[in-house]
Amino acid sequence: NIGMDKCSTALYASLLLRVVERRGGGIYKSFDEANPQHVQALVELGRFAFRMLASKKVVFDESDLKQSRVGDEARRLGLLQSCKDDTSTNERQYRFAHLSLQEFLAAWFMERCVVTDAR
Repeated sequence: NIGMDKCSTALYASLLLRVVERRGGGIYKSFDEANPQHVQALVELGRFAFRMLASKKVVFDESDLKQSRVGDEARRLGLLQSCKDDTSTNERQYRFAHLSLQEFLAAWFMERCVVTDAR
């Protein structure tokens, strides 16, 4: 359903904007008005979400975050959750709050950074 796709996109975009507002303490109508540091943190998470999906990973560890250069600000946005993994490693494991959020962040990153730069 095309209408639902547009509705879901608007809902997730609004959610991301509210996350940025919560970190920055302001109210924004668009990402262009938001604190650039917080928007950059979302870009980092979007790039990371895309890389992890491309690698077919929905659970990742500290080394994945470091290798992808996900900074502290991006981690503090509250979109990643710690989770237990069944492996024997003692390294902390993470995932996005929901797979659909990971997918949306990856698409948002592609649209905002890759497609826009190609234009």
